[in-house]
Amino acid sequence: MEQHLKLTTSSGTPLKDLTWLLLNKAPGPDGFTFEFIRKFWTIVGKDFIEAVMFFESNSLINPGSNSSFITLVSKVNDPLSLLDYRPISLIGCITKVISKVLAERLKGVLDSIVSNSQTAFIKGRSILDGPLMISEILNWAKKKRKKLLIFKADFAKAFDSLNWNYLDNILMQMGFGTKWRSWVNGVIRTVKASVLINGSPTKEFFFEKGVRQGDPLAPFLFILAAEGLSVIMREAQRANLFKGVRFENSNEELSIFQFADDTIFLGDWTRENARNLIRVLKCFEVCSGLSINMTKSRLAGVSVSSEEINRLARWLRCNVESIPFLYLGLPVGGNMNLAKNWQPLIDKFKSKLSGWKAKSLSIGGRLCLCKSVLGSLGTYYFSLYKAPKKVIDTLEGLRRRFFWGGTNEVKKLSWVAWDNIIRGKESGGLGIGSLRAANIAMLAKWWWRERTETNANWRATVLNCRAELRAEGYSRSSHGVWSKIMGIEKDLSNIGINVNSLMHRNDADTRWVWELESSKIFSVHSLRVLIDAVSLPPAETKTEWIRWIPSKANILLWRVLIDRLATKDNLQKRGIALTSVVCSMCLSSDENLNHVMAHCSTTKIISAHLASWVDWWPAMETSAIDIWTKICAADCSFTCKEVRKVIAIDIGAYFSIFARGIENSRNGPDNNTLFNFYFYVNDDCQVILTGVTLKCLITLGVKSLIWAHSCKHKTTNVQQIIGMFLMSVPDSSRCICWRGLSQRLFQDVPFPFMSEHNHQIALPIKEIGTNELIFLEDGAERKIIIVLPTVFLRTINDLFLSPCASPTGFGISDGTPK
Repeated sequence: MEQHLKLTTSSGTPLKDLTWLLLNKAPGPDGFTFEFIRKFWTIVGKDFIEAVMFFESNSLINPGSNSSFITLVSKVNDPLSLLDYRPISLIGCITKVISKVLAERLKGVLDSIVSNSQTAFIKGRSILDGPLMISEILNWAKKKRKKLLIFKADFAKAFDSLNWNYLDNILMQMGFGTKWRSWVNGVIRTVKASVLINGSPTKEFFFEKGVRQGDPLAPFLFILAAEGLSVIMREAQRANLFKGVRFENSNEELSIFQFADDTIFLGDWTRENARNLIRVLKCFEVCSGLSINMTKSRLAGVSVSSEEINRLARWLRCNVESIPFLYLGLPVGGNMNLAKNWQPLIDKFKSKLSGWKAKSLSIGGRLCLCKSVLGSLGTYYFSLYKAPKKVIDTLEGLRRRFFWGGTNEVKKLSWVAWDNIIRGKESGGLGIGSLRAANIAMLAKWWWRERTETNANWRATVLNCRAELRAEGYSRSSHGVWSKIMGIEKDLSNIGINVNSLMHRNDADTRWVWELESSKIFSVHSLRVLIDAVSLPPAETKTEWIRWIPSKANILLWRVLIDRLATKDNLQKRGIALTSVVCSMCLSSDENLNHVMAHCSTTKIISAHLASWVDWWPAMETSAIDIWTKICAADCSFTCKEVRKVIAIDIGAYFSIFARGIENSRNGPDNNTLFNFYFYVNDDCQVILTGVTLKCLITLGVKSLIWAHSCKHKTTNVQQIIGMFLMSVPDSSRCICWRGLSQRLFQDVPFPFMSEHNHQIALPIKEIGTNELIFLEDGAERKIIIVLPTVFLRTINDLFLSPCASPTGFGISDGTPK
């Protein structure tokens, strides 16, 4: 066993690999992170490995390497005592690596030395096992009218109170050798800390008990310590001091369910049982240092009157718990067919979909949130309980309203049916996925576990509960949570999926295999995709998705392909009264999809700029479909990453201006209507252009100036802003002023414009002053405000002042900015 627990090899390769994974983790008092060690591994790597190997030989961590600062974080708004603060500290790099290696070694043996009552941090056991078993036992007790005692114990500062001598004794009793125990003691007993008060550290002191939260080894040490409580409970049951839950067809008696320090006790409802349980907990407190906080502990009962529960709770000096109650964040003991028991999940969805997020995010951002956050928000509930149709419809309604930019108070028009949106991209949707498919696929995992984990404690408990209820004549629908899990077979067969054909034994070695994965191991994703593909009919064409352009541009492309833009003819089809169906931008023809995308004169002006990048002239196309087919084809023609980045900005800008123009024109032609438009300059800087009117449609171009690589000067690519304004220029004269970048005046620097006939017109820049671009239109002053970070102003000046720049401000520079 000692050889198995060896920390490292002489080469130190495992330590280097571990350091490469952690990166910005664990800055100690010296402030050095793993990223620093990785950066200078050739210099400090040898010393780092020697420090860990010194610990392996001597079970000692070098002085200072196991020290930390403790910061007091307030738990309330107005703290009045130390109890109102939560102490936190960070663990240094060397200690973090040592603890991580010990934890990885310990993981491999936990399953064989920790009893089945513990389900935390052990491979093959799940956080859902406890809630499932307790739910089934409560249902069993209700059906049999068996009086049951339920005690939810709360350990006071569990991780901080663990007695080190008790932990060492537990390790010895479990068969850990002297070397391993010395390593554990070397990690936990050499800890020193000082408290930061107003930013200044106090004198260092040693700890005397507890394990630090954030230490990779701490959770595993705690569950080893908590195993002592499980052993005491078994001894109490063997001595008839405590009577747990016993099934007729099983010799095993269940009394305790643990997930780290979250502990629930089940047993017969008698005062003697409750008294002996408290005595057991007191004995455990004396041994381990882990005390029960009775004011936070709770008592519940099954088939017991409320008067009896209150009377016993007063005697125990704890609180009363009602059924259903929360255990590990899930409601246990309730009827999950009722929508009211799903209200916490619905409220969580609503809290995520606050109005400001819908307003501030683009439709691409809302799509991402619908997928990543809202698609996984119900995972915990869906993994154990089958959601009623009403709940699924409510949650899908919240997602649909948010996707289209609506709130609880404001309803927005849904241009595409939600079923068409949530289906996969290969089926013509946006790939969000349905919540119903997610729910069924997650429950199907229990089918896989029931077949592959034949010796699991949860499986035996569920089967025992079902066997007794069936023996007494109860129908399968009375078997609690498990009956709903088994019922998904019918749900799948209703849509033409036979789960037994997907999950079957291998003829060669009798192992269970899953046909939808090459690994032959069940995955929720594969079944979820299959359910959506079968239950949501596909469209005629799949969704084209260009990865290197903004999501909002891809969504607009998708809406064009299915003719779901907010054009006036589509508004009329939806019964919205309009005073006119003439295009608001050109006033020359009725507004429909092909007109606004291909034939409108304003659209052609904007498209000309886009065409210069994809080497295609949009005026040659006669339909919207042809235009966007060409854009999709352009995806394959650019291989340079930098070129793609610039073109992605350009296409994103085009879509932003175009989509906002269509949207704002719904309110009638209004020259004062403004667009909001983001133009990314580089990774950490953006230009925000506002003040663009419908009459004078302006695009801030992205034919960016890229400073060339120079080995001599060791420069990097920097994208510079170039101003290309695409607009319909009337015959009347205009005056352009660029303010905000300098106090100097420039009379001879031309600024290019493009007229509706695509002829460039150079207008002089008169002034660079206060971050505003002012021009005159028909005698009226129009203003464009450009907001730039201060640190970037010099770059803009260089664009116009540098002798390297081309006369018109376009082109590639031969060097770096001055």
